[in-house]
Amino acid sequence: MNILIKQYDNTIDENNLHLRSIVQHNLIEIIQTISIPNKT
Repeated sequence: MNILIKQYDNTIDENNLHLRSIVQHNLIEIIQTISIPNKT
């Protein structure tokens, strides 16, 4: 039972990391698109 829980925890961690990197990437793109029109 403990092993199952640990494996589940690991998958959650990996998914979180993956999601976080996706969100960060999107944020960077959004910020760039917003800041470009402001410069002109």
